[in-house]
Amino acid sequence: MVPGYETGRDPAAPIAQPSTYKGMHGSLPDIAAMRSTLIVAGPGLARHGDLGLVDMRAIAPSVAHVLGVALPDATVPPVF
Repeated sequence: MVPGYETGRDPAAPIAQPSTYKGMHGSLPDIAAMRSTLIVAGPGLARHGDLGLVDMRAIAPSVAHVLGVALPDATVPPVF
């Protein structure tokens, strides 16, 4: 989608109109304005500093790793 537009939910709506949402699933990850912040803190977590750009598919494997739980079907490795 062109920034500022989204897929619609109303089949009677105009073909193109300004977006009313500022972020949602389906936005391209290369649009910096659509990225969010990931902050991870807690007892027993070593400071890693800036993790850089984190693939959202890495969050569950990372939390599972900290909890000592296996996610064998995860397609992306933990980041911390």
